[in-house]
Amino acid sequence: MTTENNLNVLLCNTGSLKNAEILATVLVKAKLIACANIIHNVSSIYEWKGKIEQRSEYTIIMKTFSKNFNKLEELILKHHEDEVPEIIALSSNYVYDKYLNWAEDYCG
Repeated sequence: MTTENNLNVLLCNTGSLKNAEILATVLVKAKLIACANIIHNVSSIYEWKGKIEQRSEYTIIMKTFSKNFNKLEELILKHHEDEVPEIIALSSNYVYDKYLNWAEDYCG
């Protein structure tokens, strides 16, 4: 068990499954993320340009290292369909050793 590492969970929502799959595929192929999970039918409510919006979205949960953030942001901005995409990183307190080793081998 490892408690000291810099593996992060990156969250990004998008309005279409196609865009979620494009983003996940581009980032995995670029070896910037070890894995992506796409969660369907997330209901989001937010204010945009003075109007309350509600839409069904797809949440992409990505596992990566902080050293990849700049390139990740660049590719997300290039391929994302939204004007201002959500890009949020969460630090991990615990990562199973074997998973961490796998992730480090792939994109660390």
